[in-house]
Amino acid sequence: MLCVWRLTTGLPCAGCGLTRGFAALTHGHVGAALDFNLLTPFVLAWMLVWWVAALWQWSGGRAIIEAPAWLTRSALGVVLAYWVARDVWWLLQPDVPARLVANSPLLQRIVPLFW
Repeated sequence: MLCVWRLTTGLPCAGCGLTRGFAALTHGHVGAALDFNLLTPFVLAWMLVWWVAALWQWSGGRAIIEAPAWLTRSALGVVLAYWVARDVWWLLQPDVPARLVANSPLLQRIVPLFW
């Protein structure tokens, strides 16, 4: 597990599940992709659009354009709102303390020191 957020808190981060979601989406499993991370189709579409635009501009010898500031701020706001909502939903599930410890190698080492 490489996610520092999940390693320390046991909570999923905004990006948790995106890689598996991309794999599911590219294999035509939209429902599974959304189960992994609701942002999967949007992030994949954004990546593809900007990749194609950059490739088109680069092939024509033009400078690669940047995303408009309002779009960048909006995307960041959506990701942060999703992250907060996902973690709040996760914390409202039953057996939260056990699940937090089970999902965090760091907490697995710290909790036994106090109990």
